[in-house]
Amino acid sequence: MSLTKVSYSMINGSSVNVNDFGAAGDGTTDDTLEIQAALSYAFDNNKNLVFGTGQTYLISATLIIPQYLDLKYTGIAIDGKFCTIERNGNFALFTSGYDNSGTLTTNYGTALDSYYSQGIRFQNFNFTSTSSFAVAALKIQDWHQGCQLANMTFAGCEIAMQANNTYYSTFDSLQTSGGSGTSPMFQWLSNINLNRVSNCVAVNTGGTSYYFGGGVTALTFTGNSIEGCADGVVFTASVYDATIENNYIEGFTDTAIVFNDYVYAAIIRNNYVNFQSVGTKYFIDYFPAPQNNIIIEASNVYVGMVTDAQIIKTINNTVGNSGLTLQRQFISGGGLAELLVDNTETSTVINYERKARQTGLRANVVNELAVGNYSGKMTSGYGNANGFVNASGGTAMNLTTNIKPSDTQIIYVNIRANISGGVGNVNIKGQFIGTDFYEYDGTALVLTTTVAITVPGSTVQINKDFAPNSVNSVLGEIRLI
Repeated sequence: MSLTKVSYSMINGSSVNVNDFGAAGDGTTDDTLEIQAALSYAFDNNKNLVFGTGQTYLISATLIIPQYLDLKYTGIAIDGKFCTIERNGNFALFTSGYDNSGTLTTNYGTALDSYYSQGIRFQNFNFTSTSSFAVAALKIQDWHQGCQLANMTFAGCEIAMQANNTYYSTFDSLQTSGGSGTSPMFQWLSNINLNRVSNCVAVNTGGTSYYFGGGVTALTFTGNSIEGCADGVVFTASVYDATIENNYIEGFTDTAIVFNDYVYAAIIRNNYVNFQSVGTKYFIDYFPAPQNNIIIEASNVYVGMVTDAQIIKTINNTVGNSGLTLQRQFISGGGLAELLVDNTETSTVINYERKARQTGLRANVVNELAVGNYSGKMTSGYGNANGFVNASGGTAMNLTTNIKPSDTQIIYVNIRANISGGVGNVNIKGQFIGTDFYEYDGTALVLTTTVAITVPGSTVQINKDFAPNSVNSVLGEIRLI
């Protein structure tokens, strides 16, 4: 539907109010033509537009936010003053558009325009619908430098917003509730450049919360809520640069962040991720391509994780180095849940940088660019919670480490056991190469079976029998080299 502009005499001041143009704001009167007239007048005369604080405006057709080819509309604020805009049909509440000789028409979905709006501030609205409609409540295109959409709520919308060809724009504090459709709730569909998405909530129980359908450059995605959805954030085209940080992630049913195309650079950090003890939920899924550059920092916090495999949904070994770097700190029950993971458990194409948080000690990766090289200290000198667990009893020395078993690793052993029966201290020095133990006899490393390596679960044990004498105490260090 197109709406014809209504001419009004100049109104003094820097702002005009839609009520001055006859809008009732009583929630029952159709205020479509009056609000459109106010919008057109404000843009024609370079004035800000305000609505009645807390009022409810019923509309029956899409309202056009004007855009002219000569960039005359720059720096105009449309302030809803937290009023409610209610629609009674399957149409967009607001869309960007043109004034063609007095007739306003949408520009959304037309050819992308090199002439664009700058500095439009569209803010402080509550959007509702008399029913759940499939058309997006807000549709904008060609909004560029300095444009802001802020402080809006979308109630009962299957799609809250669609944005196309937006540069240098800010999307802040946009909140949805009760979304039940399968379409993505917030959609950016092409030319997504230098945008900032922050402090948003996109509840969409049937689909994706945040959808980026075009190439993404220099995106900052921070402080948002990802909950009540199937997938949280989905990228369907190349990501040239994205920072995903400080987000609250919980209540998703499938995957929190999905990359469906090549990633030149993406860093994922400082996110709270709650899997709610459900083993079929995943943090990251990615498109397997050589030299992707996805860094998952150790600053992400994982709660309710059933297994490590939930960090990355589908590991692909068919394309060489897929360019994922996973940094991870493990904290569980006051000690380390685990420290070392090798490629028999994960993948030959993911570069794991493992970092263990310990009191007074940080055990970091060595040769981090060479996939599969790790270093970690497992020493009782820092307390059994962060070292090997001494489960010795009777004549048997049984030490359980936090080291994952592998046929290719080298484990350094330097243990002193105190044995009863007048034996005293017995030193066990040597190293495991794979599953074979080479003990140092004072002059050389000699292959021996007096110390055994066993794999009762998923970690390495160091065992020796001192019968008929018993084991009093064990001290020392076991280290993966």
